[in-house]
Amino acid sequence: MRTRTILAVCGLSGVGKTTIMRKFIDGKKWVVEKHGKLLYMTYNKKRDLYLLGIYEDEVLYPGTDKLSMAVQPEVEFWLKECQSNVLFEGDRLSTKTFLTYLTTLPKTNFQIILIDIPKEERLKRYKMRGSNQTEQILKMRETKYKNIQFDPLLRKYIRIMENITMKDHDKILKYIEHVCDGGELEEVKAKPFGIMKFV
Repeated sequence: MRTRTILAVCGLSGVGKTTIMRKFIDGKKWVVEKHGKLLYMTYNKKRDLYLLGIYEDEVLYPGTDKLSMAVQPEVEFWLKECQSNVLFEGDRLSTKTFLTYLTTLPKTNFQIILIDIPKEERLKRYKMRGSNQTEQILKMRETKYKNIQFDPLLRKYIRIMENITMKDHDKILKYIEHVCDGGELEEVKAKPFGIMKFV
């Protein structure tokens, strides 16, 4: 049985996850699939790659955020049956519980890309897209990603990448392309690639 790669692109709302993912999707051939009652995804045969979530045109908050809150058990069951490469982003599956589960899968190279930008920039993006998230919800999400970042197990799988400039944006996209084209994951030592400065 070959070794697959699972790449989780995580970060607070407004850090640019969806923009990067849409650019990654563009120009590639995808087939929409549904597994079970709740799990939607698209498949790219060339890379033997599944992109979890829904990315229809003009969909607000796409990716795994469009999936049911109850989707995680179906994803876990599907991952036991599937040996293809997997890429996902969005809050729905970016939970400490699910990310920890991914570290237990056999024959799997797993990495978390944790995207970071200044708080002022995030707040500006929230306003631009008409977000109505309360300060309490934003603080809860900040706490969530701090807990993921400093978890003793997960920190060994985390690569933190800043997304402040277009050069940063292109660097993240290039790395995702590299990994999904069969390239090696950059090694993560016992601590993350840096610390999230802006949370």
